[in-house]
Amino acid sequence: MSAKKPKSTKSTKTTKSTKTTKSQLPAPSASAPVEESAPAAAPTPAPAPAPAAVPVVTPPLKNPNRKKRTGLVVGVISLLVAVLLVAGAAYFLWWQNPSRVVADAIANSFSIEEVATKGTISIDSSEMKIEADIKSASNKEAGKADVDMKITPRTQIDKTLSFEMKSVYTRDGELYINVDGVEELFEEFFSAAMEKSLRQRSYTLTLSQRQQLEVAKRQFMAKFKPFVDKLDGKWLEVKSEDFKSSSSTDENSCFNEAIKSFVKDKAMREEVGKAYRENAFLKVKKSVADRNGAKGFEIDLKSQETKDAAKKFSKAFKETEFGKKIEKCDKKSDNKYSSDSDDEKGMEDVTLKVWADPFSHQIRAFELSGKSKKDDAKVKISFDINPGKVGKIEVPEDADNFKEVIESLNGYNSGGRSLPLPIVGIRSLYT
Repeated sequence: MSAKKPKSTKSTKTTKSTKTTKSQLPAPSASAPVEESAPAAAPTPAPAPAPAAVPVVTPPLKNPNRKKRTGLVVGVISLLVAVLLVAGAAYFLWWQNPSRVVADAIANSFSIEEVATKGTISIDSSEMKIEADIKSASNKEAGKADVDMKITPRTQIDKTLSFEMKSVYTRDGELYINVDGVEELFEEFFSAAMEKSLRQRSYTLTLSQRQQLEVAKRQFMAKFKPFVDKLDGKWLEVKSEDFKSSSSTDENSCFNEAIKSFVKDKAMREEVGKAYRENAFLKVKKSVADRNGAKGFEIDLKSQETKDAAKKFSKAFKETEFGKKIEKCDKKSDNKYSSDSDDEKGMEDVTLKVWADPFSHQIRAFELSGKSKKDDAKVKISFDINPGKVGKIEVPEDADNFKEVIESLNGYNSGGRSLPLPIVGIRSLYT
C-alpha cells in the first residue's frame, strides 16, 4: 500500500524551514572524512490557484399575504371579464333578435329626416298594366321623385306607352310635376287606338285610306299642339283644392296640416315611434335572403296575434298628438285604423317583407305584394331605403297652374272628365 502524499501546504512549510544555503554550511576539515551527499529531494508541485470568491445572495422572504391578495385580484378580474362577456353576448343576441330588429326599424323610420329611395311599383290587371321605376330623395324641407313610367291600356290599345315624369313637393304641401315626351305619347296613343279599332272590325286599309289616316293623325296633333306645348317638359303646380269640392277641400286641408305638423315636429314623430315600439304588431314569420346590406324577414300578417297587436297599436296611436289631429279631420277615423280581412275592396294573399340593418336597426328595404279582391289586380311595391344626407332639393320657380293648363284643352272642364279618345277622321275610314 503506497504512502499518503503529504498535503501541499505542509510540504511547503517543511521546505521553507529546512532549506539552507551553501554559504551557511561549515567548511570541512582536513581530518574529517568527506561524507557523500544525499540525493536531492523531488521538487514539490506548485499549489493550484484558489477559486474566485462567489458572492452569496440571500433570497427575499416570501409574503404569503401578498400572494393571497394577487390571487384575489386575478380572480375578481377574471370574474368581471366573464360577466361582461356573458352580458355582452346576451345583449348582442337580444339586440339582433329578429323581432327586436324589425320593431326598432319600423319605430325608427318615423324619425328619419333625410333619406334616398329606389324602387318599383307595378299594377297588373285585365284592363291596364302600370310599371314605374322610381328614384326619390327627401330632407327636412322638400322631396323629389324621378319616375320612368310604362302604361299599357289593354282595353283601348295594344301598345305600351312610355314617358318620364319628375315631381317636387315641399313640407308646406306644394306639389310640382314635369312630364317629358307628351307629344310622342299623344301620337303613339292615337296611332295605336286607330289600329286596334280597325283590327277589331277586321278592316284592311288601302293605300288611300292609310294616307287619310296620316292626315287625320296630323289634324289631331295640330288640334292638341297648343295644349301639348304647355305641358311637355314644363313645370306645373298642382293644388289639390282645384279638383275637390268645398267639403272635400276642407277635409283635405285638415289632413295636410296634420301631416305638415308631423313632419316638422320631431317629438310628435318620436311619440308615434314609441307607440309602435311598445305595441309592435309586425311579427317575424321567417328569415329571407339579405338585401341592400341588411337582414330580411317575412312578416306574419294573418295570425290572430298580429291582429290583436294591431288593434293595440291602433288604440295607442289615437292617444298620440298626431293621432288626435288625424281623428279630428275625419269623423270615420274609427274605420281608418281597423283592418277588416273581409273587406271586399281590400287585398288578399298579401306578403310583406322587411329588411333592416342588424346593428343600427334602420330599415333598409321593404316589399309588399298582393291581389285586389275587387278586380284581381296584382300589386307589387318594392323599395330600397338609404337614410342619410341627400343635399339640397331645388323647388321649381315660375311654374304654371296645372288646372289652368288642363282646362285650356278644348272640351275639358273642371268636372273631372278625362282626356277624350282621339276619334278625328276615324269614322270616314270605314263608313
